[in-house]
Formats: sequence, C-alpha cells, structure tokens
Amino acid sequence: MAFTFHHSADEPWISLLQSLFDSGWLLEATYPIRSDETKG
Repeated sequence: MAFTFHHSADEPWISLLQSLFDSGWLLEATYPIRSDETKG
C-alpha cells in the first residue's frame, strides 16, 4: 500500500499506525516528503 497522510500532531499518527498493525499490515519503509508545510 502507498498513501499520504498529513498531520503535525503525534496522536493521529499513532492511531493510524495502530490501526494498520491491528489489521495485519507491516511497516516496511517510510519516505517523508516535505511538501505542504511551506504553504501556510
């Protein structure tokens, strides 16, 4: 699976990862891209 998720707080990331792991997905790699932070 490839997807984007944009949130600056930690809690939404933790919830997202927990949901993925609970569904049987494994995290193999991440590629952070700084794209939206300069747009305001």
